[in-house]
Amino acid sequence: MCSTSIRATVVAAGIALLLGRPAAAADYQGTGDDYAQISNILRVYSWGLDYHDGPMWASAFTPNGEFHDQQYCLIGSAQIAAVAAGRNPSANPPVPKSHHIVEMGPLTFQDRNHATMKNYVMVVGDVSRDQSINGGIRVTGLYEDTLERLNGKWLIAKRIEYSPGDKPPAPCPGK
Repeated sequence: MCSTSIRATVVAAGIALLLGRPAAAADYQGTGDDYAQISNILRVYSWGLDYHDGPMWASAFTPNGEFHDQQYCLIGSAQIAAVAAGRNPSANPPVPKSHHIVEMGPLTFQDRNHATMKNYVMVVGDVSRDQSINGGIRVTGLYEDTLERLNGKWLIAKRIEYSPGDKPPAPCPGK
């Protein structure tokens, strides 16, 4: 370690002591890039699911990511991708029948590579201009997310979905 690095470390520790608290990873507040990446991953998740694009939906998760709701306990990219792709296999090109609208909620960083977040979600069906098709609001709910940065990219490590009236999330085999 060079003397400049040692000096910088000592100065940082001294400032932290003067402020009455130690410097800690929990003090990490995130950068603009962190927020942009996390906001984008919400869109990738929604578009992948709505357009029945399994690989896109799975790309929002870590390789061993988990999705939990009352019906599913999906672990890993293959299981996640299969469910999204199977939602409307006959549509070519895939046409969404529902649209996930997500409101990014409180985001808490544990450190530079780990965060948690809660988001509101509303799923609406197709609605035509003349109202001959009126899918309306299909479901509302809450996502509880555990996020992880892998190779510089924020991804969902675990998502639990809750909707009013739902049973508890499905148990995961072997967990």
